[in-house]
Amino acid sequence: MRRTTIVAGVAAIGAGVLGVTWFALYLAQPILGFEDTDDPALGVEFVRSHPDIFTATGTALILMAIVLVIAVTSVAATAREGRDSWGLRSVAAFGLFAALCFLVFGVMRIGAVGPLQHIASLDAAWGETAYLVVQMAGVQGVLPAGLLALGVWAAGLSLIGLRTRLIPLAVAVLGVVPAVHVLGRLVGNLGVLPDEAWLLMVVSIPGTLAWCLLLGVGLLIRGLRMAEDGAAEGSAPSTGPSGVAADGA
Repeated sequence: MRRTTIVAGVAAIGAGVLGVTWFALYLAQPILGFEDTDDPALGVEFVRSHPDIFTATGTALILMAIVLVIAVTSVAATAREGRDSWGLRSVAAFGLFAALCFLVFGVMRIGAVGPLQHIASLDAAWGETAYLVVQMAGVQGVLPAGLLALGVWAAGLSLIGLRTRLIPLAVAVLGVVPAVHVLGRLVGNLGVLPDEAWLLMVVSIPGTLAWCLLLGVGLLIRGLRMAEDGAAEGSAPSTGPSGVAADGA
């Protein structure tokens, strides 16, 4: 069990770090002067000028998807059978779906660089159309779905952790951050939230990714403590009926 907890911690840390890295790379496009990422002309020019950054975002997402699968399955494996097992399996399904979405979007980003540049070299309008296809299918499609599913996994795991201590209590309390993201995604399009809520939604994205990182740190610390306790118990001398150490001396 302690080995599984350590694996879950390391994987969650990796998912958090890679997620934050992806978010930072994604922000590079507006920071470098291509403010409107939905503008196809600016988008094509960005891919021409910085294909390495466009590819790096996809690479970070693919790696994040891989380690997220390990994190989700490892966390689920640390729970005892019957101890909120139905709820844990349910939220784990959302975590795995999030990994699938990130994998698809990452492949799209990497695979689009060469064809997009080639199509744009033939006809500028064709290139802009190709960029819009990637943008609509990725940024407006699988990416929001993946972030929503990740938020459901994090918020659900936090709720279970509050009752069962499956994850560290401090991390479970911080599950309010991904819960805010889920709530915003679900009701944001209904027009019931104030216009300023979009900023909270944007902040909740790196907040949810940072939650994964904190989850990993908490689980890693717990796993290492369990290993130390196990080693201490294993090194303790056994005693006979009289209480004298039976070490053969």
